[in-house]
Amino acid sequence: KEFLQWYIKEQGEEEENSEANVKNIKEAGDDLSAVDEKMGTRGG
Repeated sequence: KEFLQWYIKEQGEEEENSEANVKNIKEAGDDLSAVDEKMGTRGG
């Protein structure tokens, strides 16, 4: 958790990179949610 806070702080110093990373993280999160739903449906 401390590393994540440091990483976000470091990226925050470069706004463009920060925005791009936030978008990438959100897209990755959406993908993970979709995978979780598929796995849950398949397993359930």
